Amino acid sequence: MAKRVSMDIPGLVPHKNPIPQVSKVGNMIFSGAIVGYDADGNIPETLDEQTACAFANMRKMVEGAGAKLGDIGHITVFLADTGNREPVNREWLKLFPDEHDMPARHAVKSDLGGSMLIQLDFIAVL
Repeated sequence: MAKRVSMDIPGLVPHKNPIPQVSKVGNMIFSGAIVGYDADGNIPETLDEQTACAFANMRKMVEGAGAKLGDIGHITVFLADTGNREPVNREWLKLFPDEHDMPARHAVKSDLGGSMLIQLDFIAVL
């Protein structure tokens, strides 16, 4: 049986609750909630800014856990308003420009609390 390894990624805002940013089990990596914090640990005002930060933070998390973007098999996008996916699609295509080499994605409406407009999570396979 694979041993679980929990970790926080240096340079990212840690969770407020007692949970890791990433858990690795065998060859699989699971993220916790990825928030659109900026480099100073603040949540920007707009969905565009939060989305750019969230995707940048996801990349840092994946790479900090020893994987690559190409190892991601699934991403869930949690949105306060699912009617506005353009910022998500824009950042998505920056990271995954090849339509034949993209992870699966599911977007769901969620009450994210505070000023958060987006969160992400992912599953990657090494």
